[in-house]
Amino acid sequence: MSGKVIRRTHDRKHEPSTYEEAEKIAQRALDRRRSYAIINDEVCELVQWSNACAGCHNSEDGHCTSGCKGREHRGIGCSDCGYTGRKRHGYWVPLTQLFEPEAAAV
Repeated sequence: MSGKVIRRTHDRKHEPSTYEEAEKIAQRALDRRRSYAIINDEVCELVQWSNACAGCHNSEDGHCTSGCKGREHRGIGCSDCGYTGRKRHGYWVPLTQLFEPEAAAV
């Protein structure tokens, strides 16, 4: 699966861009399998993860419906997660935060 590059404009709309443009701004080669965005003239990488849906863990009386044990615990499903018990999340993280841990730790 290949990634893509977009540019976010000031009015928060997305328009297509190229890996070459992103590499010129980032001043490094980028992994073509990942997705990137150019936001405020900074290259960001899309970081995605999933976790158990918090909305479907609790019953009406406020108690967890299935014990809430373990990291891989799934909810019973609700309209918020599409009745899967899991939710997907994503965030654009600037490359400077991903590649320079000593700067992020300060």
